[in-house]
Amino acid sequence: MKNRALPRLAIAVIALSTLAGGYYMSARLPHVTNADSDLTEQLSDDFKEALSEIQESYAGKVDLENLGKNSIQGMLHQLDPHSAFFTKAEFDDVQTEQSSRIYGIGVTIAKRYDHVYILSATPGAPGYRAGLRYGDAIIALDKQNVDDWTSQQVMHRVRGEKGEPVEITVERAGVPNPISVRVRRDEVKLPSVRNAFMAGQFGTGYIALTGGFSSKTDEELTEALAQLKQEGMRQLILDLRGNPGGLLDEAQGIQKVPGALGKNSRGARA
Repeated sequence: MKNRALPRLAIAVIALSTLAGGYYMSARLPHVTNADSDLTEQLSDDFKEALSEIQESYAGKVDLENLGKNSIQGMLHQLDPHSAFFTKAEFDDVQTEQSSRIYGIGVTIAKRYDHVYILSATPGAPGYRAGLRYGDAIIALDKQNVDDWTSQQVMHRVRGEKGEPVEITVERAGVPNPISVRVRRDEVKLPSVRNAFMAGQFGTGYIALTGGFSSKTDEELTEALAQLKQEGMRQLILDLRGNPGGLLDEAQGIQKVPGALGKNSRGARA
């Protein structure tokens, strides 16, 4: 199908993996109209009544902050996979990550079952060079057991001053004993466009947009497209495999590439 802006540019999007990435609750949630106001007020009253009943009748200690947070999460889970809620501390972490420059070891982690696992290691980053890889279960940091830690706690401990070492102990499938590596924290650049080049002899361009959607994504994609068009690109492969998600506004920026769609995946970088 021809496109008026790019009349000879055909788009092939392979293995679509993430557009919005679930990092932010969209501001485009339906606005509550006057017709809904009565229902909204009733729901608010019901929530207050339930909370009051819990405080008066529950035998144990009530963590109101955690209860409120989980209530909001439960509400958002009824919407879609791309809607999420963050506390101020969690939002600050996302902002740091999306600045595209951190001091850490360059791995993406997430809590799965009873451990925090490594989902990926950025090529060339300290963790990658130390041999850390997908599937490694982090069991200790600087010899301190972290089995009951959240991924956010592990991330904060792994990040730090440039050049400072951190000892990471992991369990690896098929290896009988834990593996300990000493890694020095370094600047971890997180470009969205990891690769861009002309492939083959038929004017086919290739862009690997696999580094997530950060504040630099639109700029990087624009530069990559311009360079490939100068080199004679007539069709494009846009590769989003392994993209961990990120900023919604930046993800929407790929609309300049016709045909781009996506799904959700989440993880924290350390």
